[in-house]
Amino acid sequence: MPSYRSTAKHNFQVPAMTHRFLTTIIIALLISSSAFAQDDPTMVRLFDTNKQSNAPLTAQTLDRPSGWTLVPEDNTTHTFTGDAVFMNDKLAVVLRKQSSGVEVHYKSAAGFKIAAGLAHMNAAAADRLASFKIVENSSGAVAMETAFYGPDNRSALRRLTLRLTTGEGTIEVTPGPGAVAIGIDSPTNYLIVPDFFGDDLVFGEKSFTGRAVPAENMCLNLFAGNDAMMMCVWQSSRQQAWMLAAADHMTTLRIDCMPDKKIWLAFMQADIIWRTTQPAEKFNAPFPAKWRRNMTRGDGTAVSFDAEAQPKASDDKQVVSIIYPLDRVQDTPLTTVLPTDVMRNTLGVGPCQYILAVEGMAAEGDPTPNNVMEWVEKQFDAKKDKKAADDIKERLDVMTKHIAEANGRIKAYAEFAAASKPKLAADPKAAPWLAIIGDMARYAGSGLTASPADASKLAAAVIALIGKPDSAAECKKLGEQLREIGATQDHALARCRMALRRLKQEGRAMDGSSKSPAAVAEVQKQADQIFAQPR
Repeated sequence: MPSYRSTAKHNFQVPAMTHRFLTTIIIALLISSSAFAQDDPTMVRLFDTNKQSNAPLTAQTLDRPSGWTLVPEDNTTHTFTGDAVFMNDKLAVVLRKQSSGVEVHYKSAAGFKIAAGLAHMNAAAADRLASFKIVENSSGAVAMETAFYGPDNRSALRRLTLRLTTGEGTIEVTPGPGAVAIGIDSPTNYLIVPDFFGDDLVFGEKSFTGRAVPAENMCLNLFAGNDAMMMCVWQSSRQQAWMLAAADHMTTLRIDCMPDKKIWLAFMQADIIWRTTQPAEKFNAPFPAKWRRNMTRGDGTAVSFDAEAQPKASDDKQVVSIIYPLDRVQDTPLTTVLPTDVMRNTLGVGPCQYILAVEGMAAEGDPTPNNVMEWVEKQFDAKKDKKAADDIKERLDVMTKHIAEANGRIKAYAEFAAASKPKLAADPKAAPWLAIIGDMARYAGSGLTASPADASKLAAAVIALIGKPDSAAECKKLGEQLREIGATQDHALARCRMALRRLKQEGRAMDGSSKSPAAVAEVQKQADQIFAQPR
């Protein structure tokens, strides 16, 4: 299993200073802190424009505001005479009294650009913004509570609290009681459901209209202009996301609200942060990262691989090659934010832990082969293996049990696919679902090649090395074989999970339709019973 954890360590040493000099510095910092908070663009600042605008604010206005009043820190009772704007060096969030929703702008090299419109949604359409008020106001964070009218513009207000923090390009949305869903309008060319170990799902502007997004917690919007992406993350896999009608190159993503469950909109920006290429075109990365290439024909399915790998020529003119950065490498700039960073900052897990969590296999201590062997190898490298023998044995035991549990989960997918095939094959209308089940069976079969028995033998071989001289190199060789078992299981679980999401999505698209085969409803019910996770 690949490691997604940062291993960077920082050691700061303060040179010796006199007590008087330190005291002087502290006093100066305290005196200047208020001015610094106002002058530093990374800090979050809240403004009253002092004038209501009947149109979205222009980039020039946001870049060089004039006539605005800075609302002092800790003032949460300010009465706005104009519109409200809170902003840092990455985003500007605009609450206009004459607008139907909230407008979000991202900072590009050329200045601010409109990124998204956000509003509360009822069952059918977006609600109208009624009012807003300050909840939190400091240089570290600004939070505004927005209230929206109900469908008839008179019913109970629905509330969303929006929060922006210092130096971050992410808006945290906290739904209030009674909130139904949020709607996000954006200039999206492609919607991606990222799969960190298998193939992504990729939908074009037309192919995803009116469909449920087959995602459990996140999706990625690639913006027109190639200089920005928006990653939407929601806390519970029970929340559904839908892509609604597209018009004038603007799409609407609808995400269901749940009590006490947050939703995040993370905006990532660079001069070129994604692009389309010819299928066989070699890709030159604009900045260091793990770039991902998707070969897609527009039906949602894609073949995903490392963008630096040699692309394959295709005679199919319908194939589109889409490239975007997924994760960091050692040389990725510290200020660059990528989808895996967003995942960690919102859900609190990396890709490996996420797969285990959605499969109900999360465990304290991360007992994956990669994580366990990384620790074991350090003991051998430091010649502490004999002293740590008991700990090594215990961790390897937990690891082999984890591998056996993952194997059991993959078997469940294989058995589900085998039982579903004859049911779906009996009805010609079920051909799309039958194809997905075939994919699941193939993925599960590849995962079952990673044998728990082999893992136990390898773990025993590692234990046999304890106390032997010059055994670190041999330990690493065994560790690589164990990692390969873990990676094989990760790929199988991720791909089976994606196939399951595709199965559910196809079912939702046909839900209640006379074209929907009865066998599909039965298969989906069984899938919910076996694989549903109450997250």
